[in-house]
Amino acid sequence: MTRTLRLSWLLALLAVGLLACTPTAPLPTRQPAAVPTAQPTTSPAQLQELQKFDQAADYRPPSGPGGTPWDQPYRSLIQTNANATAKGLPTHAAAVATIKADAAQSPEKRQLHLGYVLYVKHFSQAYRPEEATIALRQLYSDLVGMAFGQPSAPATAALPFDGDPRLIIRRDVPYGADNPALQTLDAYLVKGQGPSPVLIEIHGGGWRRGGKSQFEAYSGDLIAQVLAQGISVISLNYRLTPQDAYPAQVQDVQRAIQFIRTQARDWQIDPQRMAAIGGSAGAHLAAWIALHDDLADPRSSHPLGRQSTRLSCFVDLWGPMDLTRVKPLELSQTGERGADFAQAFAHLFATTPELYNRTPDQQALLKAASPVFYVTPDDPPAMIVHPGPAELSGPNHPPIPETINDPHSAWFGVLLADKMEAASIRIVRYIGPEVGQHPDQDSQAIISFLRECLLGQATLPVHLPAR
Repeated sequence: MTRTLRLSWLLALLAVGLLACTPTAPLPTRQPAAVPTAQPTTSPAQLQELQKFDQAADYRPPSGPGGTPWDQPYRSLIQTNANATAKGLPTHAAAVATIKADAAQSPEKRQLHLGYVLYVKHFSQAYRPEEATIALRQLYSDLVGMAFGQPSAPATAALPFDGDPRLIIRRDVPYGADNPALQTLDAYLVKGQGPSPVLIEIHGGGWRRGGKSQFEAYSGDLIAQVLAQGISVISLNYRLTPQDAYPAQVQDVQRAIQFIRTQARDWQIDPQRMAAIGGSAGAHLAAWIALHDDLADPRSSHPLGRQSTRLSCFVDLWGPMDLTRVKPLELSQTGERGADFAQAFAHLFATTPELYNRTPDQQALLKAASPVFYVTPDDPPAMIVHPGPAELSGPNHPPIPETINDPHSAWFGVLLADKMEAASIRIVRYIGPEVGQHPDQDSQAIISFLRECLLGQATLPVHLPAR
C-alpha cells in the first residue's frame, strides 16, 4: 500500500459533520446500538486469534483497504457513526454487515478481512473513538468466530422511523428510468388532517456517495423534529459520480420534485408548500434547484414534465455555491484531504484536476452548475448555515477571495448570502464560529425558519448563539 493511501486513514476524520439538533416534541430517538465487547471463547486456538486484535501492530498485513472497494466500509469504522454518515459513508452496522457477508463467501475472503481489521485498527489507533473501536472489535470477533465454525447473525441496519405509528412510510419509490436502482426516494408522510407541507432532504457525500437513509448525519434528530412539526419528509437518492457526471445530479433532483408533485393527492401533501435541505453536495443541489428558473415544460407530452420545480424555501448546510472559484489542481497539492476534495470536484465534471476550468466549454459548464449564478429577485427565501470566523457572520465582511478551495468554506455561504440580499430576497445568514457548537440552538433556528416558511407561523427571530 502506498504511503499516500496509508496517510488517508490518518486524515479521514477531518471531513465536516452536519448540524446537531435537539427535539422539543420528537419522534422516537434513534441511537446507534451498542456493540457488545468480544467475549473470549474456551478454545485456546480461538482465544489466540482474538488476542491478535490487541496486538495489531505485530499481525497486521503490509497493505490495507485503501484504494480497494472496501475503503468506504472500513473508513466508517474509524470514526463515530454520525461522522461517517455525515460524509456519505455507511453506518457502522451497514459496514459490518457488508464486510461479514463478503467474508462468509470463502476462507480467502475471511482472511483478507481479518487482515484489514488489524491494519485499520493499528493505523487509526491515535484518533479512533471508542464507539468505532467497539464496532471494530466486534467485527473481528465475528470474523474469528466464522473461522471456528461459529458464524454470528448478520448485522442489520435499522431503517429510519420503522414502525412509527404517526407516519405512513413509502420506501424505494422509483421516480426515474435512467438508473432505476438509484433514482428512488423514501417518503415519511405525517398522518393528520389535510395535506401536509414537505421538506425534501438531499444527502451529501461529494456527489459520489451517500444515500437517502443516512439520517444519522443530522445529529440530534433534526429530521424527527421536522416530522414532529407536521412536516412530511421525502429523502432522495440520485445518480453519483464518477459513473454519472453533471448534470445528472440536478436532473434527478428536478425529476424527483416533479414526481413528488404528481403524488400530492395520494400522499396527502401540499404541492404549494415544498422546501429542500441538504448538507455539502446536498446543499449545492438544494440551492441549485431552488434558485433555478422553473423547469416545468408546459408542452411536455408527459404529465410529470409539466410539473413545477419551484420551492417555498431552502436550507443550505455548508454547500459549495460557486464552482468556478475552485482550483482542484491547487487543492490536490494540499494533502490527502485536499486531494480527495479535488477528485470530487473533477469527477463531477468528468475531468481531472489538471484540466478543470481550462476550456470555454468547461467554464460554461462550471457556471451552469453554480447556484449563485441563478439568483434573481423572484427566488425563495433561504437559511444559509456555515461554521466560520466571526468576521464573516454579517454583511460587513472582508472581500470574498477569488479562489475558494474548501468545499465547506464559509466563504461560499457569504457569497450566496450577499447575492441573495442584493436581489432583495429574504435570507437568514446563520454564519459564525458558534455554528455547530450549540446543537439545541442550531436545531431551533432551523425549525423556526421552516415553520415560518412552510407553516406560516411566525416564531422568535433566528439568531446566532451568544459567544
